[in-house]
Amino acid sequence: MSDEANEGLGKTGPELAFWLIEDALKSGGDVLDRQEKTFDAKRAQATSMLGWFVSITTAVTFATVSTNKIAVGACIAALSTIPCCCCVYALMSKAWTYKQLHPKQVIDAREESERDYKYVNALGQQEAIDDNSIILQKVDAAINAAWLTFCIIPIAGLLFYSIFS
Repeated sequence: MSDEANEGLGKTGPELAFWLIEDALKSGGDVLDRQEKTFDAKRAQATSMLGWFVSITTAVTFATVSTNKIAVGACIAALSTIPCCCCVYALMSKAWTYKQLHPKQVIDAREESERDYKYVNALGQQEAIDDNSIILQKVDAAINAAWLTFCIIPIAGLLFYSIFS
């Protein structure tokens, strides 16, 4: 085809392949940035939840124990460890993958061309995105479990109160 025929098509042939690799690197970096922000937000949420859960549980437990409802307080305290443990799990160190390469990784690259180097990096970003997605799903499940069990505690407290009173 002539240059005039290709004019409206944009990049074609080898130029298209290189452009696609560069675009994959850019979009992979954007996805990893969003994942990192989500991860940080989830950890902040788990930290806040843990603080509230411990404070509320302590207050309710002491209130029930001070009214001689020791069994009710003990049951509530025991049940309250579940959401707290879920939050701690969400906060534990994870094998998070960041988009930046270490200088040694760049220096030790064995690719023969810029195109090959960028292609391998794009594949690495996709692997990082996949690994981070698994971590985010686990953290999200832990936070959801924490909320669910924490919301059950008042109902369980009433049940414990009716059983042990």
